[in-house]
Amino acid sequence: MAMSSHAFELTWNLEVARPRYRLRRVLLVVMTVGMAVLFSLSAVETADLSGVPRVRVTGGSLPFDAERLVYQVAELRGQSLERDLEVVVLNDAAWRLRFGSDVGDRGLNNSSWAFNAFGLMPEEEDVAEILDGVLRDSYAGLYDARSKKLFIRTGSGIPVAEQKLTVAHEMAHALQDQRYDLDEVAWDTQFSFNDGALAAGALIEGDAMRSELMWAEAYQPRLTGEVRWVVKHQAYGLSRQELLREFLIFPYAHGYDFVQFLAEQGGQAAIDRAFASPPWSTEQILHPQKYVEQDNPTRMVEVYPEPRWVEEQSTTLGELELRFLLAPIGSQESADAAAGWEGGLTAVFRDDKAVAIQTQAIFETRADAVEACAALHRWYEDTLDGQEWRPGWWIGRSGWMTTRCRGEQVAMGVAPDKETAADLAGF
Repeated sequence: MAMSSHAFELTWNLEVARPRYRLRRVLLVVMTVGMAVLFSLSAVETADLSGVPRVRVTGGSLPFDAERLVYQVAELRGQSLERDLEVVVLNDAAWRLRFGSDVGDRGLNNSSWAFNAFGLMPEEEDVAEILDGVLRDSYAGLYDARSKKLFIRTGSGIPVAEQKLTVAHEMAHALQDQRYDLDEVAWDTQFSFNDGALAAGALIEGDAMRSELMWAEAYQPRLTGEVRWVVKHQAYGLSRQELLREFLIFPYAHGYDFVQFLAEQGGQAAIDRAFASPPWSTEQILHPQKYVEQDNPTRMVEVYPEPRWVEEQSTTLGELELRFLLAPIGSQESADAAAGWEGGLTAVFRDDKAVAIQTQAIFETRADAVEACAALHRWYEDTLDGQEWRPGWWIGRSGWMTTRCRGEQVAMGVAPDKETAADLAGF
């Protein structure tokens, strides 16, 4: 998918040979060329091209040769179309009618609870609705893995250069889908607050960003600066708007670095192997060598409070999500505190009136765990107005918070009462 502002998705020459014949003064050459042309035309008339994949542009027109661009991307990737591809052109009205509020449905509903529960967004704000609106209004195009069609949006002042980059990016997704089957690589959940899905999404989008940049370098060099801005824009902001932006841009920026690392190690074959065996965690995206070494996450066991609490959501808490959780204490501080992550989980429980949160993580060293534990204390103080009650205990807007930091493990419980908080922290 792609959008015109490049904040979310920025959203690549297989040139058909056309023999050119020059008149020669030598009659023999002229006759030879003429006979060749006649035989060529006869072959074209009788050839069966029904099995050759074609690109069809429907619904409208584009101010550039989309079919040619599609073949250019395929050639740069060393791949070819395996089935027909329809490129559907939609104006603004048709775009909204076609997609409605479904454009951002890629796991965003599984994101709201995390942003709200951890105080990153006010509880009355629906993060999924906000993100869905941003994505729906900002897309310049997308590849739909269900219908196998590539949609390009016209209008809304989208520059022609942006439309070309969009086709290049989305064409990479079409080739991915033909070769790897995106539904098997967590395509539909790539923007959920789930570490494995975020990692798979980074592989998908990073590969598409690489194709987009290769196309720009080969055919539109003046656009490379715009693409590179995205793949290098990796700072973690502190404001809510910046946090949402970084959540959306992660698969593109860090995903590109991950895929580029693989390409430098083993070319396209290494990328193909990654699609056959996708990364397990955002830690592997942030530190690609861990993927190469198959340093997979440690599985954590959930701790349940007393029966009156009903689990609402639970998911893996990866290095990236831990960075987001701790973002209010500072971008560098949150990155440092999340470093050394080896596994984690988080869960939200509800009773009739209140919310309780459990977070667990394991780190490479005890020093890493101590740093993460101290960062959690600062997070509760800075985000939820926590005040230290006694060593290891805080009281704030979300109730009681306590942590258990032993060896390489860290556990945190947040609940309206001390007993439940202690249970969730594993006391």
